[in-house]
Amino acid sequence: SPRSPWGAAFAAAGFGLSLLPMARARTAMEDMDKAMLMGLGKNYEQQIPVVMQERLAPHRWTLPNTLRWQYDFSNVNIIHNVVYSQPGLRALKLDVYQPTTPPAVGRHYPAIISIHGGAWRSYDKGGVFVPHHSYLASQGYVVFDIQYRFSAEAVWPAQLQDAQCAIRWVKAHASAYNIDPKRIALIGRSSGAHMALMAAYRPNDPKVGKTCADEEDSSVSAVVAIYPPTDLLLWQSIPGGAVYE
Repeated sequence: SPRSPWGAAFAAAGFGLSLLPMARARTAMEDMDKAMLMGLGKNYEQQIPVVMQERLAPHRWTLPNTLRWQYDFSNVNIIHNVVYSQPGLRALKLDVYQPTTPPAVGRHYPAIISIHGGAWRSYDKGGVFVPHHSYLASQGYVVFDIQYRFSAEAVWPAQLQDAQCAIRWVKAHASAYNIDPKRIALIGRSSGAHMALMAAYRPNDPKVGKTCADEEDSSVSAVVAIYPPTDLLLWQSIPGGAVYE
């Protein structure tokens, strides 16, 4: 049977829309460059140690890297399902991404703790972000990709307690993973970004409380929040997923 011209038109329109992110990539890169210069200063790239510059990708974005992941992760070792806490019915686990190359600066690695998204009620560590965590490890960071209790398991601030517990656990095990406990950053996406911001800006807050035995403080040196919800008064109530303060 003949194909509908409407079907062909919709297919063409869909293909065209799929190309929009690539068409806007250059503008997005320029905006990010301006933001980095504004935040870190004009000469921030010159302050990066030479050994770190040699590990960086030569270009921030290329079409081949978009169509096919081209990075070499042979210098990364991944340890799965390390238990860091058990505040409820299930053990909370994390994956560790370790570089096998020596630290770029000093004798210890900086660390990154990653908090996944999912409206505080779903998803898990790993998944589509395994390549990104592997890339960060290939650059010389030890990455800890963590689980936390969902809102159906425990009400807020249980999720924040778990994030801060992970920070304390990482600091308590700094020597085991050869990391510098004074150089720990948080990275989160969506609801995980909200948790990363809360953990970074409310370290050791007695109102939050804690459920783990580690006595280290929960302060960090940096936080990266990717598309976080920051005004929860505007958050539409989702059964089992909303977070209230």
